[in-house]
Amino acid sequence: MRCEFTVIFYSPRLQMTEAALALSEQKNHNMGELLTQVKVEKEEQWERQSRERKKEQEDCVHREGKLLREVQNLSETNIQLKSKVEEMERRCKSQQHQIFELKQELTNNTAELKLRLAQAEDRLETEKRRSKQVLEDMDNLRQKEVEHVNRHLEESERTLQERIFKLEGQRIQLEEELIKAKALCVSERAQAEEELGRVRAQVRLEEVGHKICICDQLFR
Repeated sequence: MRCEFTVIFYSPRLQMTEAALALSEQKNHNMGELLTQVKVEKEEQWERQSRERKKEQEDCVHREGKLLREVQNLSETNIQLKSKVEEMERRCKSQQHQIFELKQELTNNTAELKLRLAQAEDRLETEKRRSKQVLEDMDNLRQKEVEHVNRHLEESERTLQERIFKLEGQRIQLEEELIKAKALCVSERAQAEEELGRVRAQVRLEEVGHKICICDQLFR
């Protein structure tokens, strides 16, 4: 009788204890599932962020490679322009040399023609002393020869002056093209270096931002 009373007395308390135990186990189980879910989400977030970082790094490398290729292309273009500038300078020097030679030729021709004229006059003076008739004939001849020589001299001077004027115009045009080509080289190189510096600075800022974001997520 006493044992039955004891069993009846402790039975409700035992049921309450078992219910509390079951509830606690259920909570522990739910907490375990929640922790597992949080861990999985954290891992998925970490993998997603790793992929994003990898993609961003690949994009940065791609952009930097593209800019480096553009700089290389600009360097090659600058080399070509430099070669063109050197060719223009060589042509300018050649034109100047030709102008100098033409001027020298004009001077030599003028001296030669004057010498021939002086020699013709000397010969005519000698013939004057021989005979009056011969003098008149030779005077006419001298006049004709002088006119011919003068015409030839004027034509030679005009031709050489035209050639000199034409070469001077070509030299001025080449010098203007040379100045433009040099200015274009400097401008394009400055733009390329400025763009490359800006992209590199942007890449460094993005990397610093990502590192800060990762640190915040790790310590959060």
